[in-house]
Amino acid sequence: MLSSLASKLHPQLPLSPRESQQLLNLLTTSFRAHLDREHPVPEGRRVQTTPGSNAQRSPSPTRVPSSYTSASQHIDSILTNPLFAVKPHRRASESGAVDVLRDPVAWFVSQIATGAATLSRAAMCLEVLDVASETSPRLHNGKTTAFVLAEWLRTSGADLSREFVDFNTTKQGFGNKSMDKLVTMMFTDGEKAAPWRWFIRSQEQRTKETKLDAKIVAKFRQQLLWKMVHTQENRSLSEGLAVFMQAFRMAQVEGIEAAYAVLRPAGAHLVNRIMSTPGHAIEP
Repeated sequence: MLSSLASKLHPQLPLSPRESQQLLNLLTTSFRAHLDREHPVPEGRRVQTTPGSNAQRSPSPTRVPSSYTSASQHIDSILTNPLFAVKPHRRASESGAVDVLRDPVAWFVSQIATGAATLSRAAMCLEVLDVASETSPRLHNGKTTAFVLAEWLRTSGADLSREFVDFNTTKQGFGNKSMDKLVTMMFTDGEKAAPWRWFIRSQEQRTKETKLDAKIVAKFRQQLLWKMVHTQENRSLSEGLAVFMQAFRMAQVEGIEAAYAVLRPAGAHLVNRIMSTPGHAIEP
């Protein structure tokens, strides 16, 4: 009782800046040590040193990544997600349509942050950007629109959804035109990995994931490749052929018949282009 009364009469003084820094350093060191103790670095990755060895005398010894580093990278990846990086806000004085028209990328990131992002709203974002006809990629916190969309599609699993794969039957929302704009943007903004990731999923894997008929899945891969080839072929015929040959190498592992079914539309398009411009030079 006396100690409780004394603490009320004489509360603990706040720490000085130096004492605060010392406490922070102690806590950080303890946290790192606990992580490394619970999740030690594999023995094969440790740097072996002996007394008097060159490694011990080296002015810049090899640094072995610790569990603390892995944890920091993981936490950083979480904090950069729009769910944490963007503070959702609602404004009663302005409609959502105004936000879309003013800055469609920021609007869609806000939709991601509130958990309201859908393929239909992604299509709306693409539509507004297409109307704006911007010559340079619009950045949002240093990230292109293509990166924002690609990351959302991957992390949300929307690129595995029925609506994404069977986009031809979509009357409203994410349809054929939306996919055209999306693929063009991905290649233009340097996010080619996303379309290739959608393509390399085998027909069997995609059928299992979406529970769609194999014919619908095959048509998705056909049209996706056609769009990829068409986007690059508009830049140069050689680039379009390079995309086709890369797809051929990826698809042939599934067998000749399956590969032919996927490659045929894009291949026919390239043949027609070559025949219509016989004097066009093609890189070896």
